[in-house]
Amino acid sequence: MAPDYVPHLISVLPPSRYNLRRNDDSTVLLTFPTIRTKKTLADRSFSCAAPRLWNLLPTTVRSISSLDAFKIRL
Repeated sequence: MAPDYVPHLISVLPPSRYNLRRNDDSTVLLTFPTIRTKKTLADRSFSCAAPRLWNLLPTTVRSISSLDAFKIRL
């Protein structure tokens, strides 16, 4: 449901080789850009802020598949 350019701005964190909680199928985490910046305008850009905010959401909210249910739980 997202615009075509959004997948180019964010990416999903691959599963770890180790047995971590983030390897659970219901947990989808996003990766941060590899650019190291100071607290500037770049840190507030979509590609930096979106993964940070998504990863802060509770797992119960992140695992909802319906958009209407997601909006209600959010």
